Amino acid sequence: MKFKRFSIFYLIVFLLTTYSCKQEMSSIKNGDSSVKGMNLSPHNEAVLSAVFSGDSNTLGAAERSGSITVSVNNGMLAVNSEEDLLALVSSLDAAVNNWDYSNSDQYIDTPDEIFHLGDEALNAFDESLGFNSLRSKYELLDFEDDEFRTYLEFYIADPDLKTVLNEEHEIQIGNKIYKYIDDHRVAVIDNLDFGALEMVRSFGIHAMGENLSFYNERTTTTDPAPIGTPAEPRGGCSLYLDLDVDEDSEDFRKVTADALLLEGEGGSTTACGFVSYLYDWGDGNTDSDIDGKHSHTYNVDIPVDECRDYTISVEALLVGDCGECSTGETKKASTKIKICNLQYDCNENNFTRTKKKEFTFNGKEFQIEGVIGQRTNTNIVNWNEKIWAETTFRKKKSNGKWKKDKPG
Repeated sequence: MKFKRFSIFYLIVFLLTTYSCKQEMSSIKNGDSSVKGMNLSPHNEAVLSAVFSGDSNTLGAAERSGSITVSVNNGMLAVNSEEDLLALVSSLDAAVNNWDYSNSDQYIDTPDEIFHLGDEALNAFDESLGFNSLRSKYELLDFEDDEFRTYLEFYIADPDLKTVLNEEHEIQIGNKIYKYIDDHRVAVIDNLDFGALEMVRSFGIHAMGENLSFYNERTTTTDPAPIGTPAEPRGGCSLYLDLDVDEDSEDFRKVTADALLLEGEGGSTTACGFVSYLYDWGDGNTDSDIDGKHSHTYNVDIPVDECRDYTISVEALLVGDCGECSTGETKKASTKIKICNLQYDCNENNFTRTKKKEFTFNGKEFQIEGVIGQRTNTNIVNWNEKIWAETTFRKKKSNGKWKKDKPG
């Protein structure tokens, strides 16, 4: 797999519905003001409708005018363009600022409380589309355990991003689908290839397809996914060795090679379970492992903002039968990498969270937590490296648990 530069955009993923914006909003405009059990006031109905219509008089400082089309398809929020996505995010921010939260406390310690976790304006937006956002998923996890981030495989910190991504970290923009597979790598799927999306959902970084590539936000490089080039069949045996390399988030000199030996062709490949891997890191060091993942740290001094090139090679040896392939069959793969000493300062992957502070106000106990980060330009939306910040307030309930209060 070869690295190449990708256009500068930032990833925020959006869910598509099978209804148009006007169809989805018709119930609100026609007076059905029940959203997730909330009886929306006329003011809040107008604010929610303005998110779709672009009514700047209602939204106040929203940076757009004119309506946009938003829908949900295959569980993903969908918009027509990057510009529409930025406009929607701006309108949602304005909706939060203009929402009437005067009844926000009425559900605390009631059975309906679970439907009102987090921000009411954003909940109303989700419900109007039938959209299950990553934000909403996080709210529920936080309600059950405010330390939930520690056991997630990865966490999306950016508040706007988690508002528009679905629970599977996905969004559709135009004819592309974007799916986070960790906190800095994104699967980019062209031509609305939902078959490729299913491959990514099942196999992650090891998915294959001609409409699929993987973008790394930290190195701003793109790897085309392997289309499938197995070895010449020998007695019905076809092997393919998929190789991916990821850098460590804390030590730029450390990398992890993730290899997977597959038997078969096209969509009928099967992962082989009995394999020995030999790694050549390109710096004179080698390692062997029966696990497809192995880490290596380069013993090299690199000045700030400079890189060094290496070629990593892996040879896989079957030590047990796999499909039509027998013990002793081998397959090799290699990839070029850059080890870079880059200065990120502060960004969404290296954010600083303040310690939780507790205080009492008007006889009620509260908790406050803040996060700040810098949006770096990546492959979906051009954020121009804007600074973002998020403040979370929690109120102590009668059962001793903390519940998020009016949004930050």
